[in-house]
Amino acid sequence: KYKIISPEKNSKTAKSEINKKLNLVEKGDKIKVEYEGRLEDGSLFSSSESEGLLELIAGENCLVPGLKGVFSGMQLEEVKNVELAPCDAYGESCQELKRDVPRCNLPSGMVIYPGKKISMQTVSGHTIPAEIIDCCNDSVTLDFNHPLAGQKLFFKLKIKEIQKSGSFKEDESEGQPETESGLNNSKELSE
Repeated sequence: KYKIISPEKNSKTAKSEINKKLNLVEKGDKIKVEYEGRLEDGSLFSSSESEGLLELIAGENCLVPGLKGVFSGMQLEEVKNVELAPCDAYGESCQELKRDVPRCNLPSGMVIYPGKKISMQTVSGHTIPAEIIDCCNDSVTLDFNHPLAGQKLFFKLKIKEIQKSGSFKEDESEGQPETESGLNNSKELSE
């Protein structure tokens, strides 16, 4: 038996009803996604094999902004390949996020060299990563850009689970963005 749905009456409701019957992802559905993230040279930077399945609400804020709308209309076990320009991923590398810091603000005895990854604590107590990109006798240059800033990213995505909106209660604490209130440069760096 087939039920005829008249799109003229309410096309949004009709589309939603069709998507539910076909088990297609709609905005607001809770989904689990198997993924691989690769750089332009083909090297793997992240995957569900090492990090676990990506769990998110379709159509809502995503860790990578360019992935926000790609899941709508996908079905269970469907695979989609997505290419993201830097502006849709972690942004372009920003010169303003490269800062010179007096060497005396670093912990004494810290081994310093270009390419070393360190952490810095903000005034509010959050830890943010930085990379040493240059060293002089009296200062070091730190890059606070995301490590993938300026990179074109390639994702292979596979829907592993779809929980239709309305069939779950969203945890109110999830998805709340943390804010950085500034850097505390007084010997707050650690390895």
